[in-house]
Amino acid sequence: MLKILIVLLTIAMIIALITAAKHLWTTTSGQKTQYWLMWRVALAVTLIVTILFGVFSGQLTMQAPWHGTY
Repeated sequence: MLKILIVLLTIAMIIALITAAKHLWTTTSGQKTQYWLMWRVALAVTLIVTILFGVFSGQLTMQAPWHGTY
């Protein structure tokens, strides 16, 4: 469940970035660009908090082959 939320937040962040870039190139005022970039920052903060929650709660673990071998 947590991994699905992380993927959805990442996709939403990419969509917000693309939308901000579109408004940057098509409009002369920067209000919509600023609006979408603020959304992107909010989504990024939410993503970081979600990842930290998953790591500290034990729901997300390191599964790299070299983890814990040294």
